[in-house]
Amino acid sequence: MPDNIVASSEDSGIKVTEWEYQVRTDNGDTVKSDWSPTVRATAHPRTAPPPVGIVTTATATGVDVVWGAPTGPYTDTIDRYQVITFDKDTPGAFIDSTSVTGKSIHIDGLTPGHHYVVAVVTWNAAGGGLPGAGRAVTIGAGSPPAPRDLQVTSTDPTTVQLTWSGSPQAAGYRVWVRNINSGSQSSADEFIVDTTHRDIAYLSPGTWNYEFCVTAVNGALESAKSDCVVAPHPASG
Repeated sequence: MPDNIVASSEDSGIKVTEWEYQVRTDNGDTVKSDWSPTVRATAHPRTAPPPVGIVTTATATGVDVVWGAPTGPYTDTIDRYQVITFDKDTPGAFIDSTSVTGKSIHIDGLTPGHHYVVAVVTWNAAGGGLPGAGRAVTIGAGSPPAPRDLQVTSTDPTTVQLTWSGSPQAAGYRVWVRNINSGSQSSADEFIVDTTHRDIAYLSPGTWNYEFCVTAVNGALESAKSDCVVAPHPASG
């Protein structure tokens, strides 16, 4: 049972990760040994960081993917990229991957209407690094419609629960947030959920100071915003 317990940086900026390991025998749900003593191992990876600026665009039967080369330690020996796709709508689907030496690819033969995860891995002299995620895509779907029926519930003074109605064309959703008292513009990060609900916490000084909207995404395509809703005060008692 590996357990990642420490993540830090050396002076050179290279990630150093320490792991703890334990093992035990397993002869069924109720027949297990005790865990072994814990041992530690420290990883000093020399793989390159993931690509930057990954952009995904669904086509009628596939996906176009483009990205930029990363910078930093161990990028001087990059010789190829691995593009990963995974069909989220096919039970038991396997991860597919294709290797290219450039920084773009078209992958064809995907199932129209299905939702796919897309990621890109950098390979250098030490091997493949961690994948960088692009936006998920819905094959052949085009630009999704705006989400509907946004509901915002304050579950406590600084936490909200959002729910909305989505569409099959959407591969994911972004939540936009605006402080209604500061004059700020509505903004969203790249945290994209593939469900039609999301909780957001730490809304200081209180949820009722914030307005929320939702957009639907399909790779690089994005819908207009849903109707925006200001969070209510939490129910008393």
